[in-house]
Amino acid sequence: MKKRNIYILLMTILPWLTLPLLGAKTFKRFLPGAIFMSIYVTLEGRLAEKKRWWWFLFKGKPNVLGEMPLIFGPFFIGSFWIL
Repeated sequence: MKKRNIYILLMTILPWLTLPLLGAKTFKRFLPGAIFMSIYVTLEGRLAEKKRWWWFLFKGKPNVLGEMPLIFGPFFIGSFWIL
């Protein structure tokens, strides 16, 4: 495995380890908001890739955005912490 892949995997998994610190009540309360924000950022990423506003060098699969590890890792869990 390349170092880049290891960093991306760690970047995706490590924020999830802080989820138990939030508690179940907080998780249930802010889950809809975090999902909405993640979907919005995913759609924005699709539009940005289509319009060539930005791009990522890492691409896992052809139809998957390169920023998916960012969205479902630190961004999703960070949304809980911010909310």
